[in-house]
Amino acid sequence: MISRIKLFIKEKIASHVHYFNGRLYKFKVDNVGNVVLEPAESTKVKLLIVSPDFVLSELQSYPIVNKKELKGLLALKKMPSDHYMINSITKKGAEVTHYRFQAGVPEAWFMLPELLMLDKFVGEDSILTVEHKKDSHYFYLTKLAKRLYYAPKVGLINSVERFQVAIGTSAPNERSLSWSNKANAILPCVNLELVKWLILFTPKQKAFNLKALLQNGLLPISLVLVVYMSVVSGMLLFQEHSLKQQLSQQSGTIKNTFALQSELNEQVALYGSLKSFVEQRYSIDNLWEVMAPFFATLDVDSINLNGKRFTFRAEAKSATQTLEKFSALAFVSDAKFDTPISKSRTGERFTISFVLREGNNEEVQVP
Repeated sequence: MISRIKLFIKEKIASHVHYFNGRLYKFKVDNVGNVVLEPAESTKVKLLIVSPDFVLSELQSYPIVNKKELKGLLALKKMPSDHYMINSITKKGAEVTHYRFQAGVPEAWFMLPELLMLDKFVGEDSILTVEHKKDSHYFYLTKLAKRLYYAPKVGLINSVERFQVAIGTSAPNERSLSWSNKANAILPCVNLELVKWLILFTPKQKAFNLKALLQNGLLPISLVLVVYMSVVSGMLLFQEHSLKQQLSQQSGTIKNTFALQSELNEQVALYGSLKSFVEQRYSIDNLWEVMAPFFATLDVDSINLNGKRFTFRAEAKSATQTLEKFSALAFVSDAKFDTPISKSRTGERFTISFVLREGNNEEVQVP
């Protein structure tokens, strides 16, 4: 009896879930509980899981330490097909993953990237090889520093070992997820834990009934908020008055402390800048000779120096071919991908880091 109930629940959940990798599939449960993906016709989709081939993802950094301000900024930038996931907020700023569903993805109540559904199957000690389509199209997935890293099996990255080198991991374990087992792996992940992601990936509604919204939702909520804010404002005013009294008693000491702290911060910042300049100056002489030949074929966003290692983010038709050409330069040593390759409308976006060789006066040529 219990097994029948579990099977019934599983079937009901499966009936609301679809998968898209260029073609729409539905989740179907057989009589013994196995789940398979079957081609489906266009229909009203409630939860759609989208293959990484149709979701552009990019890690972005913001010099913002206030979560409320960050959410406000992201809301201003957001387009209907954009979704932002806040990974972390520290004193140095915030890291946010930007997801954009490409054109051609069917409409649905909720859409989730397949990579997030596979999050629980990978750790920092393992690399997962996933079959994107039946008998073809693989991609690699792992976790490093609590973040997911993904790369399609194309070009130079055609093996687990090269994927490890590209992202800088030494995960010892290798696992695989075939097309025939994908549905069985993903469907159990459709549970209450998804709520935190469903809120982030809810498509923007095209229209709504303003009158009904005001009557049934906004007016009662507004009334509660007015009462709540009145109480909170009173408490804040009382606390402000108490703090002002305490501050006035210690104003002289606090002013002197702030002045000394400000002077100390300026001296520390100046020392850090001078120290960084002296330490890094040795290795930048040949940078122009290395980068100049690539400006005709690359769209370079930024070039940074961290210690002895240069990092540049750019866009080109082929990231792997760029790395091959870059590694062959006379001045370049230890060139590698620092982040997974992401697709764009005109090519591929990537980040490559390298070290300049010292004492090499040979002419630099692009192979």
